[in-house]
Amino acid sequence: MNSFKLIIACFLLFSTTYAKKDLFLKNTSNFYWKIGNQDKAPIPKSILEHAHKKFSWLATSSYYQKYQSTDSVLEAFSHDVSLFTFTMSDDASFKAYYCNRSSNILVVVVPPYGAQMNDLIRFAGIFHDTDVLIVDYYQTPLYGLAGKVCSFLIAPTAQERKKRVKQLTQLFQTVQQQGYHEIIGAAQCYGAWVLLDTQVSLTESGTAGFDKLIIDSCPAGVLPLCEKWAEDPVAVATVGNSMGPFWLSLTTKLFYYPLLASTSFFYKDFFVEDLLVKITIPIMFVHNQQDLLVNDQEFDRMYQAVKHTRKCALISPFKHLHSSLKAKELYTEVVNQFVHNVLF
Repeated sequence: MNSFKLIIACFLLFSTTYAKKDLFLKNTSNFYWKIGNQDKAPIPKSILEHAHKKFSWLATSSYYQKYQSTDSVLEAFSHDVSLFTFTMSDDASFKAYYCNRSSNILVVVVPPYGAQMNDLIRFAGIFHDTDVLIVDYYQTPLYGLAGKVCSFLIAPTAQERKKRVKQLTQLFQTVQQQGYHEIIGAAQCYGAWVLLDTQVSLTESGTAGFDKLIIDSCPAGVLPLCEKWAEDPVAVATVGNSMGPFWLSLTTKLFYYPLLASTSFFYKDFFVEDLLVKITIPIMFVHNQQDLLVNDQEFDRMYQAVKHTRKCALISPFKHLHSSLKAKELYTEVVNQFVHNVLF
């Protein structure tokens, strides 16, 4: 009887494991990547299978769980993540989360504006075998649509970006003294603007900047972003839920031209391509084909703006910033291949 139960248990375990693998391969079959100047190509099945086998633990990892408060998050990750406050030369300060794994590689994560606690801590799971420093100066007390609207209005301003670049520059100069073999910058959405601007500022000042860059869902610039927002603010703020044709027509008439006219006054023109042409280090892009903030044509122009061949891209079928959530195993596999010099 016990042998029969053992056989049944093994059969169920095997069936469940096979079903999960089959579902994973099906969900990731329409992922692509680009390496250097090659055309995009489907990710090889061997890479997909390896990602599922190696990182299937991420699907149930506590790094991806939702928590109700800052205290509960820190308590859950007290074994791996520590919180500290970084004070700048002008006495301004911001928080950061540090994962010390005794690695000679440090990944500095610059999250999107308005990121919440679980969004930040998730990167401790993605970069699982390096030291990780997660910047926390982008948090906002506003949640939902209100928080996204606030983020949209504040983050692209030239003054805000200049302030964040100054903070990230001083933070980089501090960690540079710790003797890491490599310091890699990883950023999402607005954070990618800050990261790229910081890298260009460092190199133009004669300072060795980051060794590699990873930018995920990076908008092409202020004007393209404002155009998308003015055309359908709800679709952009909620990443996909349109207001419908009547309200679209009304908001376009009321806000489209006034918003575009105010762009040059409040935000000043800013195009990521102008920064990317100055990037000389290896860089990885993550693009989502249903991203309402970054369309395929804008992504292609940004990718081509990088003139060297030490560049690559992970291309998913998802919405804005969703690759690291809906395909966390594959995202982790490809990103870490880039970090550890496997892709080129």
